[in-house]
Amino acid sequence: SVRDGGAWAGGAVRGGGGTRALAGAEIGVCAWGRTVADCVRYRNRTGLVVAIEALQEVGRARSASPAQIMEFARIDRVASVMEPYMRALL
Repeated sequence: SVRDGGAWAGGAVRGGGGTRALAGAEIGVCAWGRTVADCVRYRNRTGLVVAIEALQEVGRARSASPAQIMEFARIDRVASVMEPYMRALL
């Protein structure tokens, strides 16, 4: 849960997260590379199309380098799944 840290607790932040103030409240935010890696990680829930579109958008906007995306993919243990898409799209 949010109250005890939930997904942000312990090692889950892994350098790709932080907090920002928004309307007087602290909210958790992620790096773009981590967001793409998480889309691939949860592709069975959200759909592979979402993961591919996220990778395309980050590549188009140059929001994260391929090295940053692959680093978060290694952390999320989806590097072997993401590598073919990285080669094809970027």
